[in-house]
Amino acid sequence: MKKNKFFFFILFSLSLLFYTLSQPSIIFSDGISFCAWGAYIPLFVLLEQISLSAALFLGFLFGTLLSCTLFFWLSSFGFIALTFVSFLFALFYSILFFFIVLSKKIFPESAVPLFWIFRAFLILTAEFLRIHGLFSFPYGNIAYSQWKNPFLLNLSSYMGVWGVTLFILLVNSYFASLITEKKILNKKYLLKGFSLFFCIYLFSGISFFVFKKIFSKNKSVGIPIALIQCPSTAKSSGIDSYEKDFLLLKNLSEKALSSHPNTELIVWPETAFVPDFMHFSSDSSDRRRHKLSLDLIDFLNNSHVSFIIGSNYGDERGIHNSAIFYDSENKNFQIYNKIHLVPFTEKWPAFFDSDIFTPIKRSLNCDDFAPGKDIKVFPYKSFRFAVPICFEDSFSSFIKDMKFFSCDFFVNISDDAWAGSKAEKNMHLAMSVFRSAEEATPFARSTIDGMTCIIDAHGSIVTCLECGSDDFLFGIIEPVAFRSLYSLIGDIPVIFITVTVLFALLILSAVFVKVKLW
Repeated sequence: MKKNKFFFFILFSLSLLFYTLSQPSIIFSDGISFCAWGAYIPLFVLLEQISLSAALFLGFLFGTLLSCTLFFWLSSFGFIALTFVSFLFALFYSILFFFIVLSKKIFPESAVPLFWIFRAFLILTAEFLRIHGLFSFPYGNIAYSQWKNPFLLNLSSYMGVWGVTLFILLVNSYFASLITEKKILNKKYLLKGFSLFFCIYLFSGISFFVFKKIFSKNKSVGIPIALIQCPSTAKSSGIDSYEKDFLLLKNLSEKALSSHPNTELIVWPETAFVPDFMHFSSDSSDRRRHKLSLDLIDFLNNSHVSFIIGSNYGDERGIHNSAIFYDSENKNFQIYNKIHLVPFTEKWPAFFDSDIFTPIKRSLNCDDFAPGKDIKVFPYKSFRFAVPICFEDSFSSFIKDMKFFSCDFFVNISDDAWAGSKAEKNMHLAMSVFRSAEEATPFARSTIDGMTCIIDAHGSIVTCLECGSDDFLFGIIEPVAFRSLYSLIGDIPVIFITVTVLFALLILSAVFVKVKLW
């Protein structure tokens, strides 16, 4: 018995280690992507040998430890944030492990060679459901470990990040079944099934890569763009700081224009200019904010280039976290208000709007932004672009909705300074890389202190600025006239798998209850 417990401990620890190492971490800032291909194997072997009650306990423990090792940077925001996310992951893996073990126990004997597929589908379903809803936390998907793998990034063009997730899960599940399966005949069926899936994935990846190469064409010469990075503004508060921030942003922009006179578009990151200059430019009740806002508008008018500015903007619905586009040709402003606000940071969930949670709200220093209502796509010359703000680029379906309005490129403005961790910055970058590959559309990222870079339509990072410095990144973003398969069909395949798995679980659970009652 002690020997079994030690063996279980080794399997548990190996999965936890491989999963952690596969993602950007405090040890390996880029992650070791190869580890993802074995992260679940020890865990699957373990789950085939334990009881339902043990699955609940081990799932809770695995989720807690995994979240603490992957998302340690949440502690810089507050111990409560890390505790809350750890609890969510603990609950998630506890339920997931329970259903994996339950499914194995009551899976039809005649269909055992297919269980490795069902197990992969089950985890895919769980991951898909995890990122939706009030407490969605998109970080930690095993697929994001492959953010530097060009072949798998290409696969995401027709099934999104979920196609890569499924591929990794199928490989892990297959080899785990190969280890635990004792019947030779079943092993032959396993080999045939895996070979079929592998060929399908390989053919799909190659064919879509060729298809993109043939039909994706640049709409014209690229757009010269300057992306401003300003970590010095990360902790600004008060009008004195805002005035200094503006001078820094202005100087960096002028430096970019001086070095690259052909620059057509300059991007300032999320909330780089905090005061609502659209309001204070006409409201002189606060003289310093009024003057600062007029100075900004005067600077924009005299620069003769277009700007995207991360700022606050107020209307009848409240204060918004906004991206404000200044069109130098038409001398006008257009505004996009962030729709997906970060729970407990930018918007306090109504579910927790009670006096009991007031101390927690104060300790987290939660803002009270109003969410935007509609997606905004900005016309620029012969192009169209959208500006997902901060972690909005973490959600495949949201970027797909933006692409629906015929976006030729995306500009992400972010503030990753709060985490103080290269691992978090790379995790966020990895999601931008996947969004670019999914939509076959280039991304430009301007961050206060993160990974400021340009990503091409294949998910490759063209040029990148080292984080931690007040500087600018100049590059050419090349709009592409092409829509990927994923941008057309979205998550329909994953939704179909999810519904099928949930229906199958319902049937298997009913069978389990019936057997127990009899």
